[in-house]
Amino acid sequence: MAPLVLLSSRACVDTGFAATPLPWGHFPVRISIIQKNMSVAYNSAFIDNGGALAAMLNSEFGAQISEYGWQGMPIAEQVQRMAQCDIMISLPGSDVINAVFMPTHSAMIIPWRFLNSTGWDPSRELKWWFNLIPRRYIITYNPKYDHETTVDNATGAMKLGLSQMHSHVDEAVRHLAARGSISRLIT
Repeated sequence: MAPLVLLSSRACVDTGFAATPLPWGHFPVRISIIQKNMSVAYNSAFIDNGGALAAMLNSEFGAQISEYGWQGMPIAEQVQRMAQCDIMISLPGSDVINAVFMPTHSAMIIPWRFLNSTGWDPSRELKWWFNLIPRRYIITYNPKYDHETTVDNATGAMKLGLSQMHSHVDEAVRHLAARGSISRLIT
């Protein structure tokens, strides 16, 4: 546990940047949809309906949504964005590593990716990198069983099922609200 906390602090010190976390119990919930840079990606899987997903999450949860990728972004900005993120949505891969900079009580939603060579691929990164990070709420699932999710085998484009994502975000919001890290409007 201590080395990962030091990693987070060390990055802030090395960059000369101190991330400003959100106040405890804030509203609205802040969700980041992480997109990979396809020009440098090892595999071709990517979220193709980020805009529709963002619109649904904003409408249903009143969430503040950011959709971005890390390519070319200064480390100081990466740390700041993660320090102010409650829920990260990303396919598995190196893009999830910046979750180490997320607040202590935060959540990650990581649908499996589809790889042409092997089919549905779970996140080895979560198992390897995040099994020692305490107090992260991690939801990972196989979209193969979601009738709304579609995959273009030629391009790797994944359109994630909005109903399934709604359920997972609702679960994460309820979990974070129960711990007091975010507020939730009762409707």
